[in-house]
Amino acid sequence: MGRARINYRRPIYEMGPRTRTQGGLRRPPSMWLWGCGFLAGLGCIGAFVVMLVAVPIGFRLLSPENQIRIANRLPIMRMFIPTREVAALPTLDAAKATDAARFFSTPTSAAGRAATATPTLFPTATFEPLPDTFRVKNAKWIAQKWNNCGPANLAQALNVINVPTTQEAAAAWLKPDANDSNVSPWQLVTFTQQFTAARALHRINGDIMLLKRLVYNGFGVVIETGYSDREDGQWEGHYLTVIGWNDGNGYLLGLDTLYNSDDPLGYHEPYADLLQRWQHFNYTYIVVYRPEQESRLREILGTAWDAQRNIDEALIRSLNEVQQQRENPFAWFNLGTNYTLVGRYSEAVNAYNLARTVGGGWPWRMLWYQFGPYMAYYQTGDYQTVINLTINTETNTKTIEETYYYRAFAYAATGALQQAMDELNRALTHNSNFTAAQQAINQLRNGQKPAPELQ
Repeated sequence: MGRARINYRRPIYEMGPRTRTQGGLRRPPSMWLWGCGFLAGLGCIGAFVVMLVAVPIGFRLLSPENQIRIANRLPIMRMFIPTREVAALPTLDAAKATDAARFFSTPTSAAGRAATATPTLFPTATFEPLPDTFRVKNAKWIAQKWNNCGPANLAQALNVINVPTTQEAAAAWLKPDANDSNVSPWQLVTFTQQFTAARALHRINGDIMLLKRLVYNGFGVVIETGYSDREDGQWEGHYLTVIGWNDGNGYLLGLDTLYNSDDPLGYHEPYADLLQRWQHFNYTYIVVYRPEQESRLREILGTAWDAQRNIDEALIRSLNEVQQQRENPFAWFNLGTNYTLVGRYSEAVNAYNLARTVGGGWPWRMLWYQFGPYMAYYQTGDYQTVINLTINTETNTKTIEETYYYRAFAYAATGALQQAMDELNRALTHNSNFTAAQQAINQLRNGQKPAPELQ
């Protein structure tokens, strides 16, 4: 009896979705896989949308300084930097502006207020002719880290005289608060004297020929200038290490720690342009040198070696400049500072009042770097103006320790001693090495009335 034929299909064995070995039967894809894929895609889209919304909001909550720091590393974030609203300077009373203008109304009256210093004799130095072009051979550019303009330039200048240090080592003492937007010349000098084998001094009233002679004779030279910030187009202060010159093309060579130069010789700027920006800081320069170079430095500086003589000569220069540049707020500001340095505070206030009114007034960042107005207004008893100006500065940045230092003295003068103590402690919070603030605290604790020092 024959076997009946049975219709039978052999199963197809293949690499199935559930197994990586032969033997899995082909099965239709499960709906839950499609669901998981859909949910995963939806989650990615949601995360992307949240990021688009949350990142700009969080970014805008950061301080302007930190926004710029992030944008420098992630350029795409620049699109989220908001337009900065700057607190305008307090308005000067019209009567005070009129009085200030009247005070300096004629060249004769202004010239009559020049310094009357007793001449100090200095030996006449003999200088060899300078070459038409020169560049320091061992100059090395250093890219500054966040707000490290001062420490980085000091490191560059010390490298010139073969006294190596790093901007990190300098910044650790100079600006314990990384967001501190200013390191003053006296701080650079103090660090050099205390923590390196070099010496340093700070002077004003410099000129191009002096810079060339200093650089040519092997000194490290840093100048402080104003410039237009490439980030926001606003004025701010900046140091520059001078390393040479080119008379044929009429420019000075320098190392700019913020922006490297495409020219391997270094950053260069026409003499006239540099002088204009250098004026913004009273032609300030810092010289670092080895102890064995001191006698040569005295010869080159001449009368400027004497700090008081240097100030007296700066005052005469600034008096001449305001007569030629009556609408230049920087010229009037320098005059106010030089009067402050010789203790003639009433004249200083008149000059500062004009600096606040002519030519659009001084820039809103001015009191981040220079503090003569605080001292002049304080010494003439105008404590409220000191308070108003410091509040204005704090509105724009909260990391300048001198802001709180000078406001403390204004409060102390009005009898608000606890407020004065609080302000001094705030200054120390931003810079624990600010010894002037600590000294003032000690005086208040001992029942003494402290007096501010010009920083």
